[in-house]
Amino acid sequence: MTGPASGPETGPALKTAPASTAAGTPVVGRDLRVRLGGALVLDGVDLTVAAGEWVAVIGPNGAGKSTLLRAVGGLLPVDGSLELFGTPITRLGRRDRARLVATVVQSPVVPTGIAVADYVLLGRTPYVPLLGRESAADLAVVDDVLARLDLTGFAHRRLATLSGGERQRVLLARALAQGAPLLLLDEPTSALDIGHQQEVLELVDELRRDRGLTVLATMHDLSVAGEYADRLVLLAAGRTVAAGPPAEVLTEENLARYYRARVRVLPGAHGPLVVPVRDRDVPGTDRPVPRPEPSVAGDPDHREEGPLRVVEHGEPAVRQVGGRD
Repeated sequence: MTGPASGPETGPALKTAPASTAAGTPVVGRDLRVRLGGALVLDGVDLTVAAGEWVAVIGPNGAGKSTLLRAVGGLLPVDGSLELFGTPITRLGRRDRARLVATVVQSPVVPTGIAVADYVLLGRTPYVPLLGRESAADLAVVDDVLARLDLTGFAHRRLATLSGGERQRVLLARALAQGAPLLLLDEPTSALDIGHQQEVLELVDELRRDRGLTVLATMHDLSVAGEYADRLVLLAAGRTVAAGPPAEVLTEENLARYYRARVRVLPGAHGPLVVPVRDRDVPGTDRPVPRPEPSVAGDPDHREEGPLRVVEHGEPAVRQVGGRD
């Protein structure tokens, strides 16, 4: 890792610095449209994320979740009106935008042979003067983030040698080291085991509460999304089909219609829990699984969806419906 410069510090350490100093609403998007390869992937999406809020974007495969996140982060061209902290995104240069928005994408390009600590230190780039060097404060931010994500022991390891879960935590560490008031997370826990899932999500939520961090995340884990997010935005075929508190969006009717899934939604300690219901006989028994009535009567597209994993905070793992964008 590069040594500290002798000049003035570029900023206080993560553990003491407030995340949000920008004025205005973090995200205000109106009639957002994105075309990829000639196909309309986002079609007239409205999105508002208030300061300090956690908004989770959910939806079936191909709904446009990751596309929306990348558009908000300035990684894709978008038509419509999009403002970050009161400034049109088209008026923000890359350096200014990097001080406002930190993004964790699913498959980032990583420099070959780079060590973990040096990769996380790249998050401080927006604060390093041209032809300058990182300050002692920048290095302190990196040390703090590595410690909080249980990565101190990996500081000098090459990123390419890490497991998928370890690598995912390093990607998040770089974003947190950036110190931006808006954090964009694309499937942030997809490669993590249950313990590190909870640690990462609790850390993000702690930073949101204590430092005013605003979070916009795509999540395929519906129960976890319902536990941590203040609001959910449900996309289908590039359009917003439902938005509001988790209990209003995670309904059996919505999940049957838009995920084509047979589920039961149960009350949980921190939000609704989504549990799939099998519609077949149990092998090796004489008892069929009870077959509840479809949540969307007469829906010709209604079919059973394969189970994936979710976790209720503090509870054993259950199986869950969902998918990547």
